[in-house]
Amino acid sequence: MFLPEISSLQTQVTDLQTSLTAAENALHAANRTTQVSQERCLDILEDLHSASIHIADLESRAAMEAIEKDSLLQEVSHLKDQVSRLQSGVEQITQIARGLIPL
Repeated sequence: MFLPEISSLQTQVTDLQTSLTAAENALHAANRTTQVSQERCLDILEDLHSASIHIADLESRAAMEAIEKDSLLQEVSHLKDQVSRLQSGVEQITQIARGLIPL
């Protein structure tokens, strides 16, 4: 009398155990996927941090090079002025020399 009910309950228990095993396997797979994704995210964050540091270094170097460039441009301008004055002096000396030594 109870035999069909017991058999049905055993079948249900077996089905539930199978479903539970499948759910556990799916959960473990999801956990592995989540772990892999988290590791990838951490790698990306580390790369972003390194890139940020590198960008800051490049910006700092660019600023220093801009300052050096301005300094060099000022020096070049100063040297051009000196060359111009020297050329003017040479021309004056040449004119004086021509006046003292007739050709």
